[in-house]
Amino acid sequence: SLMLVVLVAAPEKPGLGVMDFAPQGASPELASAISSLAAHELERLGVFRVISAEMVRSLLGIERQKQLLGAENHGAAALADLTDFNYLVTGKVHQAGKSDLTLVLSLLDTKTSKQLSSQTARASSESGLMNEVGPAVVKLLGRVLDERRGSVVVVSSETGAAVKLDDSTVGVTPLPGRLPAGAGPHLLQVEKDGYVTWRK
Repeated sequence: SLMLVVLVAAPEKPGLGVMDFAPQGASPELASAISSLAAHELERLGVFRVISAEMVRSLLGIERQKQLLGAENHGAAALADLTDFNYLVTGKVHQAGKSDLTLVLSLLDTKTSKQLSSQTARASSESGLMNEVGPAVVKLLGRVLDERRGSVVVVSSETGAAVKLDDSTVGVTPLPGRLPAGAGPHLLQVEKDGYVTWRK
């Protein structure tokens, strides 16, 4: 059966800065690893222009090397673009004892200087806490993702196929129009008895 899916793009990606997470009883290496993982998970969403503290340090290092070599300085504009972000994610990694780890995340709106949300994740091991980072950052940004709505259009040559968006049934083909969806990745499934389920 013929299937066509069209994703309608949301507006331009807003900048989102990820600061180095502060270790509180945890090792600086763990806090750094979790900060880097959070930036990676945010980048994977494909919704934000993610700028990590590590990226800013790298660019400053390159600019410093250029200055030492006497090269012209064109990096100020690049640095200004790199540090222009709408949101800022900060975090703290707490460790109390060997098996009591907590990640506390905060999302700030840089234009209003207000905290938009916070999220806490707990685990009994470092690897367990690392596994909690992805879901925690998605929950942290839930409201922002919902505000950046897009839509999905599903067209199918088969009628009567169930359409699911993120494991929730949203209708049966043919669908009358666009399905609203928050920004970010989603799982779309179209299924009908006697046919192979289509997933993307």
